[in-house]
Amino acid sequence: MSGGNRESCGWTVLKNLDEALELACRRAFDDVVEGQGDVRCGQAVKLVGLQTRHELNGECGVALCYQPSSGRWVVRLKDGQGKQLKPSNLEVARSERTRLRRRMPSRATDGC
Repeated sequence: MSGGNRESCGWTVLKNLDEALELACRRAFDDVVEGQGDVRCGQAVKLVGLQTRHELNGECGVALCYQPSSGRWVVRLKDGQGKQLKPSNLEVARSERTRLRRRMPSRATDGC
């Protein structure tokens, strides 16, 4: 599971999926940075609106961390490639929104 803080893209290993999802949601809402868009660390995302690398549109990956200095998300794609992408080129994957909404801590239910 992505560590998701501003300084690094570390990982926390959890064997239980429910615990991992709950931790991802807590971290996502505890560490929101201006400019990062609707995406949160650890979420599944879909690439959209890319013009130079249009062949990547529709690809899925995981948002690892937002880097305020560049205004981009570090994203690991399904094939293992790492990309740095603008928030406007990422959509939260539909299945991710549904799954996380069910597991959200009560204080953040409106956000997922």
